[in-house]
Formats: sequence, structure tokens, C-alpha cells
Amino acid sequence: MLSSQYRLKKKKDIQKVLGKGIMLYGKNINIKFLKSENVLPRFCITTNKKIFKKAVLRNRAKRRIRAALFKIIFEIPGYYDIVIFPQKTILFEKFENLIKEFKLLFLKLKKNE
Repeated sequence: MLSSQYRLKKKKDIQKVLGKGIMLYGKNINIKFLKSENVLPRFCITTNKKIFKKAVLRNRAKRRIRAALFKIIFEIPGYYDIVIFPQKTILFEKFENLIKEFKLLFLKLKKNE
């Protein structure tokens, strides 16, 4: 579980990222990010009923993302607010591949600075 300092909770902050952020695409995960004033990165995970019909699947996708973020949280560059959009294939992907994909997306994020 991610501690509260890493969570993007306020609706206005999430809307700001969704409105002005830059999108990066991966195989299982898409992320939208925006620079912020915070020292630590903050995350929001959104799942869509259109992609995951059952709540069980939506929650499983969120749990997998949180677990992967927990493994690599210190490798993520600070000063970003990030909204994560999981794709349907995340449920069937190996966990190690999921971590590699996060690392690859965060490398792209560093290049976009």
C-alpha cells in the first residue's frame, strides 16, 4: 500500500493533470504526468468500467499497480503528479514485466523534462 504522501487525492489536482498533462503510452499502462511543486511524486490510479466490467478486475489491476510502484518508488523522479490508466492486458502480464514497463515509462518521463 502506498503511503498518503504518495497519493494524489484532491479532485482539482487530478483534473489539473488530466487537463494539462502529457500522455505516455505503454503496452499495459498509460500514464499522464504534470510537473508539480512537491518533492515526492504523487499517483492516482484510475480504472474504467468500460475496460474492466467487474469490480473484482478493477481492484486487481489497482493492486498490481500499487505493488509495482511500491517496488520502484525510489527510482521514480520527484516533482511529478501522475495519473495511471491500466489496460486490460495488465491482468495477464507477469509482475516482473510490469515493473520493467514502469521503469521504461519513467525513463521516458525523464527524457520529456
